[in-house]
Amino acid sequence: MRSVLIMALLLLTSVGVFGQQPREVVFYLIPETVEEFTGNSEYINNDPFNREYTSLGLITERTALHQPEAQGLALDNLGIDIETVISPKSMFVRVPVSYSWNRLRFNLSVPYYFKREMAYASGKKSTSGVGDALLRTSYFLYGDTYHNEVQLSLKLPTGNENNIVDGHLVPLGTGTTDLFLANNITYFSYGYQIQGSISYRINGSVERLVEVYDEDAGQLDTISYDVSNGNTFTFNGSYIHYFKPDLSLIGGLSAIINQEGSMDIEFKDTQRESVKGSSAGQYFTFIDIYPAVSYNLFDVDLSLSLQIPIITERSSDNDEGKRSIGLLFRLTRNIF
Repeated sequence: MRSVLIMALLLLTSVGVFGQQPREVVFYLIPETVEEFTGNSEYINNDPFNREYTSLGLITERTALHQPEAQGLALDNLGIDIETVISPKSMFVRVPVSYSWNRLRFNLSVPYYFKREMAYASGKKSTSGVGDALLRTSYFLYGDTYHNEVQLSLKLPTGNENNIVDGHLVPLGTGTTDLFLANNITYFSYGYQIQGSISYRINGSVERLVEVYDEDAGQLDTISYDVSNGNTFTFNGSYIHYFKPDLSLIGGLSAIINQEGSMDIEFKDTQRESVKGSSAGQYFTFIDIYPAVSYNLFDVDLSLSLQIPIITERSSDNDEGKRSIGLLFRLTRNIF
């Protein structure tokens, strides 16, 4: 319970701080990193909120079967989990807190990153700290052989979107308030499950202010990057086969499509011409398969998954290179 109170205090404190601070001007040693970061498809793809929908089988397996319909306002309707996720580009822990009432469930989670990595042309940069918070409302429908969950989620910008490492932008949050619409359905039978999910993320806009020295003008110049992030569509299909009560193998197929987005660039202190409506370079389409194994040991769910790229498309000016096979490890335990 102490962990929950700490996470709640972190959320309230972060929201209060971000609501009161004036616009922040950040001095980037390499200002081009703002544009390089904005169009980085791997950073967007590895956002934990997008990952929830591209590795669905690993998230919902434990709670998908015969979910009880909570009645009244009893303490038994409260649920607390702890989840640790490790991937090549990030490692974080979060303590989702949920409350169920009839067919509704309300959920709050805030990740803490032990590692959040961004790959630049000059090398990899990583950081740690509190990320963005997610508020979610779910409505459940149950049948004899299926389980359906309709979700409406709101992501709040509690993470530091201007976090700097060696002059490079490595944010812990997006700096935007985003809306998620999703539907997850599970069909279950003796010895196996089939799951499917679609989601649409409506991403907000963020302004990044950079102060640089303009050698031609001989003065400091504040550059405003007003970025409208492209919206994100995800699809996932998973097959889960139970060999033993505590052991299952999972085969998944996921697709994530991110729209191009746009960016306005304004030079506030010099006579350089502003750029309106330029591409943010955020378009990509990734299709992957996810073979995975899941095992329950001492009431702890251990899941190990491979991310194998099948199709990769990016904006024409994106030079991130070929995607490689990734490994994802997830550890989840119900606390309450």
